[in-house]
Amino acid sequence: MPGDYTRREVLRWGAAAGLAFALGSTTMEAQMQPENPLPADLILLHGRLATLDERRPLASAAAISNGRFAAVGTDAEVMAYRGERTQVMVVS
Repeated sequence: MPGDYTRREVLRWGAAAGLAFALGSTTMEAQMQPENPLPADLILLHGRLATLDERRPLASAAAISNGRFAAVGTDAEVMAYRGERTQVMVVS
């Protein structure tokens, strides 16, 4: 359930997401939402994520699959990647 995580767990997931981004995430165009997205392992919602894209410098959500960003965007856009086993974390 969202909100049932300790601060340490949220920070650990955030660090893992940042590391995944730094070590080889794709560009924002490649991260745009496909028609039939595969379920993500982790979805981070209600955040303030710096994308390093001049056209869209901030996002509120991210979907992570296999240690890589699958999508970055609004909460609604990223929730399209939610599956039965997707872990959802609210990071506000």
